[in-house]
Amino acid sequence: MRKKLNLILIVIVLLLSTTNMISQDISRPLFAIGNATTDQICVTPASPNREALAVANRNFLANTEFILELSDEEGVFPIDNIRVLTRFVSPLELAPTEQIVFPSFPIPTDLRSDDYRIRVRYIEPNANTNIGAARVVAIHFFDNTERVTLIGPNPNTNVVALCSGESTTLNVIPENLGEYQWFFNGNPIAEATGTSLENVFQPGTYTVLSDFGSCNDRFIDNESTVTVVNFNKTTVTINGPTIQEYCPNDIKVLTCSIAANGLIYEWFKDDELIEGETDSSIILPESNFSGFYTVRVTGTNTCFEITNPVEVINLGSDILTRPPPEIILLPSQGFIVLDITTNAPLTSTIEWFRNDVSQDPPAPISDAGALSFTVTNPAEYRAEFITTDVCNETIQIITNVFSANSINAEIASIINCDDNASSTIALENLFGVIDNGAQVPLTPDQYAFFNFEWFRNGTATGITETFVDVSDSDVGQTYVLQASIQDVTFPTTSSNELVVEFLDDIVQIEVDPAVLPEGGTVTLTAAPLSTNYSYEWFLNNEIIPGELGNTIEVDTEGQYFVRISLSDCFIDSETVSVSSIAPPGETEIIPNVVTPNNDGINDNWLLPESLFNQQDVEVTIYDTSGRVDFMGASYQNNWPLQNSKSLGQNPIYYYIITKNNSVVRKGSITVMR
Repeated sequence: MRKKLNLILIVIVLLLSTTNMISQDISRPLFAIGNATTDQICVTPASPNREALAVANRNFLANTEFILELSDEEGVFPIDNIRVLTRFVSPLELAPTEQIVFPSFPIPTDLRSDDYRIRVRYIEPNANTNIGAARVVAIHFFDNTERVTLIGPNPNTNVVALCSGESTTLNVIPENLGEYQWFFNGNPIAEATGTSLENVFQPGTYTVLSDFGSCNDRFIDNESTVTVVNFNKTTVTINGPTIQEYCPNDIKVLTCSIAANGLIYEWFKDDELIEGETDSSIILPESNFSGFYTVRVTGTNTCFEITNPVEVINLGSDILTRPPPEIILLPSQGFIVLDITTNAPLTSTIEWFRNDVSQDPPAPISDAGALSFTVTNPAEYRAEFITTDVCNETIQIITNVFSANSINAEIASIINCDDNASSTIALENLFGVIDNGAQVPLTPDQYAFFNFEWFRNGTATGITETFVDVSDSDVGQTYVLQASIQDVTFPTTSSNELVVEFLDDIVQIEVDPAVLPEGGTVTLTAAPLSTNYSYEWFLNNEIIPGELGNTIEVDTEGQYFVRISLSDCFIDSETVSVSSIAPPGETEIIPNVVTPNNDGINDNWLLPESLFNQQDVEVTIYDTSGRVDFMGASYQNNWPLQNSKSLGQNPIYYYIITKNNSVVRKGSITVMR
């Protein structure tokens, strides 16, 4: 009985001791926002600071220090190293019911829980120290400068396009926001909390939410949604009926049923691609819009759909030909005739205006010359049709005629992609430069008012056509075309300079290092290098966006190749493999370029130690015609200076290396002198 009584006394003492540790001298603290107090703060970088306050329940001496302490995310205050949010020393004595105000302080960026606790510890000048009661608070900091974004196979779009039998993976960025919640059509996806959702194939709406507890409704940009659609003839359509009728002055817009950034749109009229129309909608012109329209929507490299056609009918009349909207009147030209043709009823009328002033009364278009107008001075000219068709509309055609202050000429290469030894350099555009600096294209029939001459490296060639043929003997030479207007005093213009260059027959990729190191990168370098070439890199047959130089650093295993373009011609390299595991026999690099100029550097083709001077290794080198240039075992690293039948004069050779009659390596060698 005595032992039981002693145990009860010990428990009572402990309880009393614990109670004395929690002082009621200070109320439970709260956060303050303006004049309001709260136990929940949802913080972003735009407003990272908060205030806090508590109430004194007794007198506190001047120079008392008040410390605002924070628990861990589970509401537990550790014994040591308690986190301090802020602290201050009160210069004045505090009376009961006075507020203890913690001035504005920044909220740490790593706080994210509904279960924190805050309390006030105080240290008085007489060394009296105690702790106030704690309050449960929710604190969440969200760096919303990095908004939560769902990434699928179609970057920069909120639509994921899948074709029959396809599935995809949705990924979240950024990846460092803790636990994510996933939803399909608004319903939680069980056990999906990571930064990716695999095997997505079912059409519908997918949402990911970065879980900020009670602050979820207070934050924006902490969730992202994509819509998964199946590409087929029922989901990818042109909105509206299959036959649509318009008058010329109607607003005529065709819109694809799926509209999203990141998808590729190509519009066709009567099966012909409409250049420049790459949006989900197309605005049809005032005239000549009748036809059958389709749109091809591409979701991924393997998934696209072409809509069923929509027929558009013009209920009114078409303007079949018209003058350009802007035209230059050359000094020696004298006049320009503006001509129009139309299929409007012959009872329709036309009236011509110069700078809004009528030049003649309206006349039936059946009158001789009614559809033509001769201009001799720069001005704005307008033709107004009043049609007598079903639409009975007025159609306006406006042409601005300018004089030129100067002339600009542009030349370009016209390369025969099937013949890499010849091409043509030709006049591409002539422009008249007007008062505001804008360039107005001249019409091809106006070229007859000019004299032309080609210059090669600054020397006149005597060639006066608008084109000049060049061959591989002209590579590296600079051509310029001079143009002058006949019979008048007007400044002669010189075109842009163009250096003759052809596309090489062979493109090679150097891989350095040969094996992808753990956590490292491999540098791929394409040869040849030219500032006139365009480079596009591909990984597993998909283009790598943004990589346009001849060198690229990669950290992903796979099959790579490069496409080099010049003008409208291109050539693809062979595929190279980037792997963290070296294939058998490929642990050492074999060079693909030699420079046999007897400078002691890279003069010969040097094989690695495992293939050099080996009796069971045979090396065979061929020229591009398939003739053997060298063959032998125990290769001595002395080709082409010592044992090349062609003396290494060809630019390209091919090699095969066999060991014990099995091919271990093959490739090409570029000889650069």
